[in-house]
This record gives sequence, structure tokens and C-alpha cells, in this order.
Amino acid sequence: MELNTAPRLLRASGRKGLKASKDLPAVERAGGDFGAGLIRGVSVITRGAALGHGGWIDGTFLDQVAFSANQRKLGIKSRFTHPGLSSDGMGTQLGRLKNATRDGDQVFADLHFAKSSHQTPDGDLADYVMSLAEETPEDFGLSIVFRSDRLAEQEFEAAHQEDYEVEDGRGKKETRSRFRSPDADNVENLPHYRLASLHAGDVVDSPAANAGGLFSTGGNAVAAEADALAAFCLGLDGAEKPATSALSAVHPDRLRAFAERFLKNHKLKLISEDDEMSKTIETKPADPAADPRQEFAASLKRYTEKFGAELGSQYLAEGLSYEQALEKFSAHQTAQLSAAQAEASEAKTRLAAASLGEQQPLPGGDAEKKAGSGKKGLAAVVRMK
Repeated sequence: MELNTAPRLLRASGRKGLKASKDLPAVERAGGDFGAGLIRGVSVITRGAALGHGGWIDGTFLDQVAFSANQRKLGIKSRFTHPGLSSDGMGTQLGRLKNATRDGDQVFADLHFAKSSHQTPDGDLADYVMSLAEETPEDFGLSIVFRSDRLAEQEFEAAHQEDYEVEDGRGKKETRSRFRSPDADNVENLPHYRLASLHAGDVVDSPAANAGGLFSTGGNAVAAEADALAAFCLGLDGAEKPATSALSAVHPDRLRAFAERFLKNHKLKLISEDDEMSKTIETKPADPAADPRQEFAASLKRYTEKFGAELGSQYLAEGLSYEQALEKFSAHQTAQLSAAQAEASEAKTRLAAASLGEQQPLPGGDAEKKAGSGKKGLAAVVRMK
């Protein structure tokens, strides 16, 4: 299933392990700002693909993370795993991340444990994490929670476009544009992340160890139950009615009935991503090189270059094909030409009318005298009695 709106906060997996140090121990049980423990050189994030999010972490993003972490005097909060579906992180606070530095393709920071992290509802989490860091540092790492800067990401994508040619079933070729990552390692051309704000750096374990229960606590049990309950209520394939020990106040059958009524009243239907993809493949062969955003950008560029910014945008918004747009543009140009010709004809007529008039001056003054020199004037003919 796909959400209608993008999540407000994103999570990026960090590279596991601790930064080696010859001078200082990685773990100090009584060290740190609070005297409750310190782990130096915790891996925060590394350059590469953000697994599960379809984005790319580059050097610029690494610098932004390190800078943002160091901007806060108290550091960035750190928790014991990410908050679950039905938990907000309360009771899982470990401490603060400080002194972030970039070293090559990684960002490291120091984790200062709070005294309260030794007495949480789930036990001594600080001692557990420090033991993990001492015994198996290769399995230790952080996952940051951040808000991305969509405008900066879109600007970066627009600045790195390449043209490519496609051919339809009738042999007609068309030039389109698509994003091409400037990072040679980003072979899938994943969009590059840009940081708007950094919210947390949470301690995580490897997926295999997490599934085995090493990090299974009360908070995670609530999240797992909530996830199973949501799957049951929404009627997902294979979802069974869960035993809600952590969510004992919630009645699964009643909640499922509510979910069904809600979907029906709002005329909503759940469609799995796999089903939607299979329908798309059956009805229309997918172009592996096509990207809706890139296709739109290419179409907009083509239309505006041919018809101008105003008409091109208008034709595209009307859903006109390029051929239909050409016909409409031709009619528009013909109408403009006819109007211009009519205006020119009218102007010519006015100019001709303005140039008409008497070629000889009207008689008067000396001219009148000359005209009457051979005839008797009015005074000679009319005599006063």
C-alpha cells in the first residue's frame, strides 16, 4: 500500500561500528557530560544509499548532518531504537550526541549517556548499549531521524538532467530528459537528500539481530502488536487476529468493524503495491527508462520551447498531445495573422482618407481679385439708390 502523503520525518540507516582511537578508550563507563557513561566515535551516517527510502546520501548531506548536530549546544537526542507505531520514545532516551565530525564517507559523534538511561522502564539501557559497543562494535550504529529539504532536492535534480531518446511502437522517436546523479557510485540515480532539520540519532542493531530479539523490549512489543492489529483491522492477506496483551484495552473485532465502515463511507479501497504493478504491466508495457517526473519535465520543456511559456503550459495543462497542440497553435497563429492583416488594411484605408482633399486653394483675397479682373464686380452691378 502507498500513503497519499509523504512522511514528515525520515530515517536513514547509519554505518555500523565505532571510530578507532589509539589515544582514548571507545567506552567510558563513568565518563561523559553527565558522568553516566560515554561512547566515543559512534557511527552516525555514511555516504551511500539510504536503504528502504530510495534516496542517496552524498558528501553534501554528510556535511549538513555534522553541521546541524554541532549547532545545538545540548547536542542531538539519542534513543534506544526508533519509536514504534504506538510509542513516542518515552522511556527509551539514552542521552545526547555531541562533537560530530566528518571523516571521509562517514559522520561520527560522541554519545553522552544520561543518568536516567540506567533506570528506564525497560531496565539499564545505557549499560546494555555500552556492553554491546565493547563486545561487538561492528554491530553498533545509529540511524538518524531528519526532515528533508524538498525544495533543495528538486533544485538539485533539475540541475542534473540528461536528454535521452525513446521510440514508441510506431517507430516515432522522442527526446526526453531524466535525472543523472553526478555521483558515479549512485548507479541507480537515486534522488540526493538535502537536510532541512536533524531531530535524533537512535541506536539500532543489524536487522538479523533485531529480528532475533536482542533488542526486543516492552516498547517494541507494543509497536509489534499495533502493527499486527492494524494489518488485521485493514484485512490484509494473511493477517490473523492478534492477542493484544500490551494493547489489552483495544478490541480487535470492534476496531476492524470500524475500519471497514470508515473505508466504505469514504469510498476507499486498499490496493497492494504488487497488485497495482501487475495491472499496470498487463494493460501497458512499462518503459524501464521512463520516470513520470522526468517525462513531465521533458514534455514541459518541449512544449514551452515550441509554443512559448504561456501557451506551452496551457496546452500541457489541457492534456493536449503534441500533435493536437501543433494544430491548435497553427489555428492560433492563423487567427493572429488574420487579425493583423485586417488591422493593416484598416490602417491603410484611414491613411488614404487622410490624404484626400482640395488640390487648389479656395479663392479669397488676391486670388478673388484676380478672378474678377475680367468681369464687373458686385459693386459695379448693384447700385445703391
